[in-house]
Amino acid sequence: WMPILPTKSHCGSFSTSKAQRSESGDSGHHGTGSRRSGGAFGCRRDVVRRSHTWNTGPVHQHEWPGEFKYCPHCATALENALVGGTRRRQCPECGFVHFRNPGVGAAVVIWDDSGRILLVKRAPGATRPGLWSIPAGYVDYGEDVRQAAARELFEETGLIAEVGDVVWVASNFHDPAKLTVGIWFAGTVTGGVLEAGDDAEAAAFFAPDDLPALAFETDIAYLESLGLGIET
Repeated sequence: WMPILPTKSHCGSFSTSKAQRSESGDSGHHGTGSRRSGGAFGCRRDVVRRSHTWNTGPVHQHEWPGEFKYCPHCATALENALVGGTRRRQCPECGFVHFRNPGVGAAVVIWDDSGRILLVKRAPGATRPGLWSIPAGYVDYGEDVRQAAARELFEETGLIAEVGDVVWVASNFHDPAKLTVGIWFAGTVTGGVLEAGDDAEAAAFFAPDDLPALAFETDIAYLESLGLGIET
């Protein structure tokens, strides 16, 4: 069995940085006249209701771990408030609103000439240590997503790769304190030497019918989308 790798993409993408940046997905805005005041995606809420019923998935009915408790601008205790129809943490003193957004993660899918996929074993201190995953990490603020994907691959495996098309996109909910949106890119190795580093304690290629225990449901979902039977 040999996967067909896509060619290099010209579409936009994003990059990733390390898991210790637990608040990298957080952003805030002042006042109640927020970017979301018109409803989801900036649409008028009455138009959205008439045109489509959104399946929003998990609903923010509670405090996720790691939410801001105090205003980063004036140190006043934040309070719950409805902003654009969604519960947010808002400062009653200066009007700061904490828009807590997921971080962005980028993964690179590498297949060798024998049809084996590159995986890394997660080191102690990483999320789900001892299990294996497709090389990936967080996008740094201001970093291009493909550059981040290539950087993460190099840091974890020692390989240099050309980052190509997007092959998978998914939301990650495995860590409630650090929700992410992940983008998986096809990659082609152009240099480097295979050697584990950073968040990985091992790096190796595996045949699709002989995969180790995988750390993340979204990696499993991607591989299953290729027709592979994954034991969990």
